[in-house]
Amino acid sequence: MARLAYPSEARADSMLAFFRSVGTAHPDPQVRAEFLFGGIQVAASAERKEARGQFYKRLTGRHGESEYAEQARRLYAPGSPIEAGKPLPELTLPKLSGPAATFSKSDFEGKTVLIDFWGTWCPPCVRAMPHLHEAYRQYGGENFTILSVALRDSREAVGEFRANEWEMPWNHAFVPKGSDLQKRLRSRLDIRGLPLAILVGPGGKILHVSRGVGSGEKTAQAIREAVAEENAEDASGPESISEGNSDR
Repeated sequence: MARLAYPSEARADSMLAFFRSVGTAHPDPQVRAEFLFGGIQVAASAERKEARGQFYKRLTGRHGESEYAEQARRLYAPGSPIEAGKPLPELTLPKLSGPAATFSKSDFEGKTVLIDFWGTWCPPCVRAMPHLHEAYRQYGGENFTILSVALRDSREAVGEFRANEWEMPWNHAFVPKGSDLQKRLRSRLDIRGLPLAILVGPGGKILHVSRGVGSGEKTAQAIREAVAEENAEDASGPESISEGNSDR
């Protein structure tokens, strides 16, 4: 109802007020916890950092033993090492074609790159595909590219998805399910769930982070803004990898 009745900004305000009211006043603590968690989700989606922190503090402080508090700590705990303004940690990722070849952070120096952690089994990841393809169609090339990193998947499933669903004509890495690398990445890159999209600027600094449902549209907007800013500044960086080296 809120989606139909209000534009995006007013909708967020209305929904946050509703979740805050129920999360504070409802007589059932289980319902309060559920609505406080819903408030965190809405605030995160609307990029209302202060409101997200308020909902998180109330949920984990007053309903710390609930399943919703546990999920909030897993997905929305503050102080992530992966935030806008921070440098992207060093990483080495096996290419989809096989573990002998890898991608590293240095491969993308001088480029804006979207590192998209996804899986064929992940519905929100699939729903993000139209947005990623449109962004790549418009901006992909010398100054912008995408690196999709398949998690908890198989090379065969990724190949079938690209052949039958979405082409994804950009760079691809693959992290074996249950591997030590998967565990290290989960900690180093604060992977709490999928999709996780990390937009990194030419200098290696994180520009934007999108998580979870609805991340595709937000990611595409962040890409447009980053590319527009680079064009406006007529920025140039060190020679970067060519599209011919991408693992397609």
